[in-house]
Amino acid sequence: MVVLGIEHGYSKEPDNDALNAAKAMLEMRGNTPRLFQNTLVFLAIDQIRLQDLDEAVRRYLAWESTFTDKQALELTPHQIKQAEEQKVSADSIVSSPTPRGISMAVGSYAGFAAKRA
Repeated sequence: MVVLGIEHGYSKEPDNDALNAAKAMLEMRGNTPRLFQNTLVFLAIDQIRLQDLDEAVRRYLAWESTFTDKQALELTPHQIKQAEEQKVSADSIVSSPTPRGISMAVGSYAGFAAKRA
């Protein structure tokens, strides 16, 4: 299994980074042609879901900072409760046990090449 980094996100566009990276890895192993091209499985994050996750992490960090600095910010009890609730809500999205946004492509090189054509 090949886990592609976030710089190789999957999208519905025919020429996306995940497919291009998978194609390059299927064709070559380092500087030599790959002999057993049907033995690889690729795992890539969905580009749209990656943006959602990035936004959720940013929201969590912002609410965490607000909650941590509640005294310096002189928040009212209502605002403190709101900050804590928002922090918990954002945390549940970020630390969800279900990996959101993962796309998996399984198949041989022949099947992969046919879909690209």
